[in-house]
Amino acid sequence: MKKYTDECKEQDKELDFEKIKALEKSFDSIIMKGKEENPPSLNPEKQRIPGKNPKTKARNLLDRFIEDKEKNSEIPQ
Repeated sequence: MKKYTDECKEQDKELDFEKIKALEKSFDSIIMKGKEENPPSLNPEKQRIPGKNPKTKARNLLDRFIEDKEKNSEIPQ
C-alpha cells in the first residue's frame, strides 16, 4: 500500500480509494491466514516465565503486522 501511495504522490495523482480498500482486504486476509497457521502458544511445558507463553518467530512477525495495522488505522485521513 505504501508503494501505491508513494507513486500517487510522485505523479500528483489522487488516491483510488477502491484500490486502497482492495489492498486492505488483501492484508486482512493475510493476517487471518497467519492467525490460523500460527496460533498463540498454549504449551505450558515450554512456558519459561509464569504467565507468559513462548512465541515463534512467525507469530512475532504476525503480531507486528497486526500492531502496525492498528496503529495506521488510527491515523486520520
